[in-house]
Amino acid sequence: NGAIQNDQAPEADSATALVGTGEASKAFNNNILNERKIIRNANITVEVDNFDTAYGKIEYIIGNIGYIQESKISKVKHYIDNKEVLSTNGVITIRVDADKFSSVLKDIKGLGLLTDENIKTDDVTEKFFDIESRLRLIRYEESRLEEYLKKISDPDTIFKTESRLTEIRHEIEQ
Repeated sequence: NGAIQNDQAPEADSATALVGTGEASKAFNNNILNERKIIRNANITVEVDNFDTAYGKIEYIIGNIGYIQESKISKVKHYIDNKEVLSTNGVITIRVDADKFSSVLKDIKGLGLLTDENIKTDDVTEKFFDIESRLRLIRYEESRLEEYLKKISDPDTIFKTESRLTEIRHEIEQ
């Protein structure tokens, strides 16, 4: 997530916003992280001089490695020295590949003045493998029922078997 606000902020060096330092991330060499299923989320607030330009740069940064999942843009009136000023605020939710997270985050922070940052990491390894194991069992049951269905002729048993197959296929889709 990133909230970008268009207020008076120092002008960002556009080269910094689009180019990382070139240093290898420690996460790429971390064996523990390589074996775990990790979801990282960042919620940052960046003040920029021009909202539309910053939004375009975000689209460029994520290019072929992610997408904008959601964006909520609004115009807000406030007063500076008794003069009405209209500024643009936006909350933009983007999704990127896990291995690009750090570099994308660094590039987006470079678009302006970072005023708030919250990074959260969730380890979903156990849940992932529990679901994977359950899916294997359900698929095994599905194949057994399909074989059983070929051998039966009783209409009532066929109906019950097909009903169970429908339930299993629904579970697999979920």
